[in-house]
Amino acid sequence: MSDPDRTIAATRRREARDLLHELCERAGITRANRHDKLFEYVKQKLDEAREGDPLCQLRGGAPSSEALKKDLVYGVPQRPISATELRVRILDLALNAGGHYIAICQAYWNALRPPQPGTREIWYQITFPEVDPVQGPVGRLFTAIDVTEVEVHGEDFSIEFRRIAPEDPGSFGLRWRGTGVEREGHRFLTFASLDPIRNRSIGSTALRRVGNPREEYYDGYYFRPGDPAASQPFQLERRRVAWYKSPPLGAWPRVALIDWDNTLHPGWTLIPWCEFLENECLIPEGNAVAQKIKTLLSGYPKEQTHDELAAQSSELYANAISSSPAPSISEAAHRFVTNRSRFHPYRWVDPFLRGLVNLGIAPIIVSGAPADVLAAWAFSRKEMIAGCYGLQAPNATSAALPNPFLSGVVPGQVNPATADGKQHLVDQLRRTKRSLVLALGDSASDSPLWEAADYGIYMGAIVKPVKDSRQTLIVERPQDIEHDVLISWVQEQIGIWDEADWMELA
Repeated sequence: MSDPDRTIAATRRREARDLLHELCERAGITRANRHDKLFEYVKQKLDEAREGDPLCQLRGGAPSSEALKKDLVYGVPQRPISATELRVRILDLALNAGGHYIAICQAYWNALRPPQPGTREIWYQITFPEVDPVQGPVGRLFTAIDVTEVEVHGEDFSIEFRRIAPEDPGSFGLRWRGTGVEREGHRFLTFASLDPIRNRSIGSTALRRVGNPREEYYDGYYFRPGDPAASQPFQLERRRVAWYKSPPLGAWPRVALIDWDNTLHPGWTLIPWCEFLENECLIPEGNAVAQKIKTLLSGYPKEQTHDELAAQSSELYANAISSSPAPSISEAAHRFVTNRSRFHPYRWVDPFLRGLVNLGIAPIIVSGAPADVLAAWAFSRKEMIAGCYGLQAPNATSAALPNPFLSGVVPGQVNPATADGKQHLVDQLRRTKRSLVLALGDSASDSPLWEAADYGIYMGAIVKPVKDSRQTLIVERPQDIEHDVLISWVQEQIGIWDEADWMELA
């Protein structure tokens, strides 16, 4: 790395201070207590900013009077932390500096810490569906992962992309090359395919740096010409894209589809949940919905199928909560999942889910349990659950743990506890071109999960496997199983696919 030029840095810092005073003069901000008056001036500008004004997006970063006083006396600090960069942007906009103030501050920081020429960065480029508020997911419905090798020379960089998570076998191993520039947290680049026979892709990408220093990533879009054979050959296609240091769980190509009741949780969550709502007075007194569901369960599996049970119990539940406001139900769910006497998944669930992630498998919950309960439970487990789909009364599938990378999976107006409901979600996942490597369940309604997956784990003794025994594991007493037994079997059958393997595969 080049040594800092402290002489130039000192000059630039004085220039930044002097320019700030000059901008204040232009704005009519007098010398006496200038920092306080500048604070009020900036605050007023932020308050007056409306939608479409760049300042409107920066309201949360209003600088303090004390910070402004230091800038006016000494110039900006030596370390360009995010708060300092934000303050510089706000001052530049509020004082109509036209980017000049930002440029001098950036030159000062670059003089203190010159960019290292030829540095190499590894990112993972994730291309994923975009969601229209009315139409839902638009464009391509699948998610692709490319290893992105960036060689940085000051503000300029060159890039090579390698496809490692294909949406179809024909795209695996595709390569692109591009060049670009980074300015003030934005990266702009153009790219072209290195395999014109299989992929004639060319286009441009615009990204902005977001997140905090520990979880920094780039977010934006790439644009490419439309199909030349289309009626409008010069129309640009826009696709959502982001760069991450590690591929987000929801973008992983290998997934496990997992039922909840009697699979990860003993018994039926709906019963203690309804009892809890009755105690919380969120279900009308005298409804006795929990007791009615218990009566229904007494006839399973001899007198009725799981699908019949799911349809009748969900109807009872929907009628019971019809008069309760949705926010109250959601708030109650957070209290319910912390009540260990009522809500107690099997003790091996968390280490099992974590073990799947360590094997490179993204767990997705598909269940007829109430979506509010699943959402409250999954909220603190985002690092081990890619997505979560549950029952939203009456009889509709809901994304209890939404994930932008799974936005191509559209929940339907069908009970996810039934075979039809689970088949619907299987079909949705298939259209996103994920690899369904594992399924866990306990009832005949979970058959679509097992049939779609390469391997299956059967909980309890109600349903017997239909696939070869080498592809299935039977756990008759899930309360007694250990997570390491389950993970060992999964690893033996499916293997590991981690980030190191992704790099080797590329």
